[in-house]
Amino acid sequence: MVELPRTMHNARSLKFLSVTESNVRHLDLAKFCDLALLETMIWKRNKIRGIVNSATRPCALYGALKYLKLSENKLKTLQLQLFAPFQQITHLDLRNNKIHSITGTHRTLVTLQITDNKLAESALCRWNLPRASILSLQNNVVSNVPPCLQNWKHIHRFSLTSNELSNFSIESVANMDSLGELSLAWNKIEFVQLRSYQFPKNLTELNMSNNRLHQLDLSLVPVPSLRVIVDWNFITTFDVNATSPNVSALEMSNNPIACAWKSPQERNRVQCKQVLFRTRRIPVQ
Repeated sequence: MVELPRTMHNARSLKFLSVTESNVRHLDLAKFCDLALLETMIWKRNKIRGIVNSATRPCALYGALKYLKLSENKLKTLQLQLFAPFQQITHLDLRNNKIHSITGTHRTLVTLQITDNKLAESALCRWNLPRASILSLQNNVVSNVPPCLQNWKHIHRFSLTSNELSNFSIESVANMDSLGELSLAWNKIEFVQLRSYQFPKNLTELNMSNNRLHQLDLSLVPVPSLRVIVDWNFITTFDVNATSPNVSALEMSNNPIACAWKSPQERNRVQCKQVLFRTRRIPVQ
């Protein structure tokens, strides 16, 4: 299939549409303008290179569509203004495209899935999702945390897994007031700065596994309870006695030093020890 049937607008009772592995290259949302019940559209593994909305009148679809999946296509750019008329859309899935640029603002999107694309840090400051609570930038090409992330006040779960980060400072996300879970796993981080009073005030989990850390300083953690995950690094220096009591759990398997606990009670009995022989896993991403 190269294009949709011309009679698509007659499917007035349609609630769910899925088109996969077709030869469709261009998607015009105006084709669905009169479908007042269509809540979900899935366009997975097609050849879509562009999306437009050529409608010149108000569409019933604008008050219906909630979920749009466009994963595994050929998209390179995205203008969020395209979805401005869609008052109900909350979930947009753009995984596994070739997107290097996103621009604009959308006020109803809660979840944006943008993993496995080509976004660099310079592309993260041209768009805004005021209501978004989950943002995953996994498997992109981000090498630095851009200052504009401080504007993401409602993000609760944020992933920069499998990017190009070589260092990280907790101060770069300190103003993300709703941030609860942060993943920096599978990067190339050799240095991390966590000792600061400028800290995301609601952070409960920090994942830095599968990086290149050689030391870890958790002496100052100004949040009530933080779980830290640093499995599969090269950590040789860590002082458990100088660690903040607010580190409620620490996972540190497969490092030259073994020091971990799952609860504050277990931490009181922990004894760190050097691991003399250790086989480094070859990362498979």
